[in-house]
Amino acid sequence: MNALQLASIAPPELTFIGNKQQQAITNLSARHRDRLEAKGIFPKSVRLGEGRNGRKARILSEVLDWNRARIAERGAAPSPGPQREPALRGDQVDRESALIEPQPQPRV
Repeated sequence: MNALQLASIAPPELTFIGNKQQQAITNLSARHRDRLEAKGIFPKSVRLGEGRNGRKARILSEVLDWNRARIAERGAAPSPGPQREPALRGDQVDRESALIEPQPQPRV
């Protein structure tokens, strides 16, 4: 059952989602989500099991809110990115270089 199907059963603010569902929603690895959580950027996980290696999950509504915030940031200030000339394909010829005659190679 995916995270959105789970949300139809229980409210998103009460729905725990595991690593696979988080990866499907955010497209981030578990390690990267943990690094972002440590920096305070990503929602905190909830321990479901005991001990150091106990199972962790996150709350669906918080992860969805995080996604919405990323989309809002993109819409608020889109970055133009680097400006580059389009690359020429093999069948395209640069007109200026086609007009230059080849130079003879000196004999050695």
